[in-house]
Amino acid sequence: MEGLWSELKGWQDTFTKGLEQFGGEVLHERQQEIKQLRTLVQTLTDTAVQLFTRHKCLPDSPNCPEHDTLLLLVTNIETHMSITDTRLSGENGVAAGLIRLMAPLETWDTKLNLALHKDSEKLYLADSDWLKMRAALKDWLGQVKTIRQCVGTTSITSSQETTR
Repeated sequence: MEGLWSELKGWQDTFTKGLEQFGGEVLHERQQEIKQLRTLVQTLTDTAVQLFTRHKCLPDSPNCPEHDTLLLLVTNIETHMSITDTRLSGENGVAAGLIRLMAPLETWDTKLNLALHKDSEKLYLADSDWLKMRAALKDWLGQVKTIRQCVGTTSITSSQETTR
């Protein structure tokens, strides 16, 4: 039982570290970096458009050929920054999945910890508790698979979709 408790504690620590990436100061810093990149891209785009306007390459064309290429590039950059923002914030379902996984892990951590380390007497888990643990493990595996599927996705997942 000590080994099981130790493993659960390790997974709980791992998931907690993962969740820290989606909140607080870490998330704020990353969002600020994305905001600075967007500002930089906008500044560079405005400067390039001004140059293209002043120095038209073809006399009969309203825009320089590179103008269209620049706009396509800026669109691609914005798409990739949005994808990055979705992944950083965990809105693709990873953060919600980790949060759902943490509550039962904490419950079983407490149960096993009490059974192992109660001061006055050792508590033992009933057979029904072990059956519940087995069912919880199966559920956790399913949740981990769902989280793994979300890791590479870029679409924003609603809270209703992630509670499946």
